[in-house]
Amino acid sequence: MSEFNQEELDEKIMNEIREKSENLEIPESLSPENMMKRIQEQKVKKGRFNSRVRIITTVLAASLVLVVGVGLYSKLSSKPNVLEIIKPDKQESNVSGNEQKEIELLPAFDSYEDLYEELASQKDNKLFFNSVTADGAISEEDTIFDGEMDAEVPKNEISTDKEYTETNLQVDGVDEADIIKTNGSEIFVFDSELEIVRIVKADGNNTKVLSVIDDGIRGYYNTEMYLHEDKLIILRSNNYYEAKTYITTYDVSDVSNPKEVGSVEQEGMMHSSRLVDGVMYVFSNMYVPYDLNGDNYIPKINNEKIECKDVYKCCGAYYNAYTTVISVALDKPNEVLDTKSVLVGDSYIYVSKDNIYILSDAEDEKGIYVDRMTSIFKIAYKDGIFKPVAEGMVEGEIKDQFSIDEYEGVLRVLTTSYRYRSYKYDDEFGVIDFIEDTIAVNEDTTSNNVFVLDEKLKVIGRIKGLAKGERIYSARFDGDMGYFVTFRETDPVFAVDFSDKKNPKILGELKVSGFSEYLHMWSDNLMLGVGEEIDEQTGEQLGIKISMFDVSDPENMVEVDKVVIEGQYSQVLYDHKALLINPEKNLIGFDVDFDNFYGDIYDEYTFSNSYYIFSYDEEVGFVENAKKQYTYAYGEEDYNDVLRGVHIGEYVYIINTSKGINVYNINNEEITSKIKF
Repeated sequence: MSEFNQEELDEKIMNEIREKSENLEIPESLSPENMMKRIQEQKVKKGRFNSRVRIITTVLAASLVLVVGVGLYSKLSSKPNVLEIIKPDKQESNVSGNEQKEIELLPAFDSYEDLYEELASQKDNKLFFNSVTADGAISEEDTIFDGEMDAEVPKNEISTDKEYTETNLQVDGVDEADIIKTNGSEIFVFDSELEIVRIVKADGNNTKVLSVIDDGIRGYYNTEMYLHEDKLIILRSNNYYEAKTYITTYDVSDVSNPKEVGSVEQEGMMHSSRLVDGVMYVFSNMYVPYDLNGDNYIPKINNEKIECKDVYKCCGAYYNAYTTVISVALDKPNEVLDTKSVLVGDSYIYVSKDNIYILSDAEDEKGIYVDRMTSIFKIAYKDGIFKPVAEGMVEGEIKDQFSIDEYEGVLRVLTTSYRYRSYKYDDEFGVIDFIEDTIAVNEDTTSNNVFVLDEKLKVIGRIKGLAKGERIYSARFDGDMGYFVTFRETDPVFAVDFSDKKNPKILGELKVSGFSEYLHMWSDNLMLGVGEEIDEQTGEQLGIKISMFDVSDPENMVEVDKVVIEGQYSQVLYDHKALLINPEKNLIGFDVDFDNFYGDIYDEYTFSNSYYIFSYDEEVGFVENAKKQYTYAYGEEDYNDVLRGVHIGEYVYIINTSKGINVYNINNEEITSKIKF
């Protein structure tokens, strides 16, 4: 055993990386000099962290050494296990999964003392997780509430019976919060610069601001909204340390005079939320404090401790945080209907019409090696009442909420697998069992998997070991079919047939340049992709790309058209709600940011933020119908500007959330009026 402080540990890791990479051939575009120049370009845009990370990582995409060495290290360095990426064992395909062990649903805690002892034991070991060796689980429960479940769940479709386009949702009927909402008459716009909500009358050329909601409180984060009938709900969090999530409900039946009618608060940063049948479900993340003093380790709702019977731990998950969900009925906005909290780590949330799934990073330790896993905790819900029913585990990690889908009683999950070497800390300096060995980096470091789980989260079907050396970038499920994109140098689009739940099959694979970060069904036979175009030789980003795929024959998919727009970033790459999409009205709208650097040291530039409106014609492909651009000189950019599009009737309202609205007439394809905030 050797002792290292954090700086020494970091330096030792970096020295090994340098030593083992000395003899590797690196393309000129990825030379240290060129990489530093690209990074310097991005430092200017301090306000757009995700944009900077995406551009840097896509530049690295051509070199798997750098993707694995930098990307995984940055993600895992805060975890108790990190160091060496190891080639996975030989993967199997179409395995039934019958060999898996069964895991009982872990019970809730009997007392706060039990909860304290659990956290203290994890803290003492510096290991905030509970390792397991199974990839599926069942619960003691066979029923969900009354044992009822829809026999067949319809495909996710955009509602087309309204003259306006609502928020782009993953699951039809499960609303998601956003910074802009509309009821077809008014538009509710959150201004992140002033931290206010403007209520705008959407009336074509006569559009105007009717009123403003301003409670005078500043310094919130993650502000989003819901609009349901005559209620507007604003969700937001305060600072990161000792954070709380606030849920405030307003009566907007008189849009010129909105009135606050109720509020609720829960401990932790706002993580996610959903709104189903007049009941709101809000998720927050509260990290377990290192020093367990008093009751600081117990999440609170309205300053009252959560009952210990409502706190669960999830198999295999890191125990460094709580994910807490509360339910609030909109007709009783001061009351919390129910609460459940799960000890996990970083988590993703997927919500169907019947169930909540909390997915979190987990591990399976095998001697000195660790396999990345994903734990799954399932909570059935109905009318705001929760019932934990099952937990399980699958190999690999998920990309985002679109990697999960519930359909006809089963859960489909897509993951990326990888393995790394383990180390552990001691009580004083974080001493590690440092294994003197090479850092293994090769094209088979990662692989991708397809899992099908039953109602008890037992794996009943799977495909493993797909697209070695790549990772999943996007996914979309559509009835019995699933589609996902992986990437290293080109973008393979895979089509998966789930009609036989126990034997999913890859029907086809299409390789195109670049990759799609978001997929959306445009019609039964066409699928839209939004992502980035990448130079296959250098790995450099060439722009934002929209693609249309013909998936009528999954065994022979075709990219029938694409458009590449000069730019580095779009909200759609990270937030599906930023996409305006309505196939019936033939509307596709999204933003693109572009930095035009100039000067010898790349310290001068112009920044433009543009909103595009496209249509799609099966004969000619994509057609650009409108573009609204905001351009800023060096030092004058405003990173609070967010561009969104809202469709109502014959207009698209192109909204700059802090500056104003441009009204686009769909019929004559012109911007006909402008409203300044």
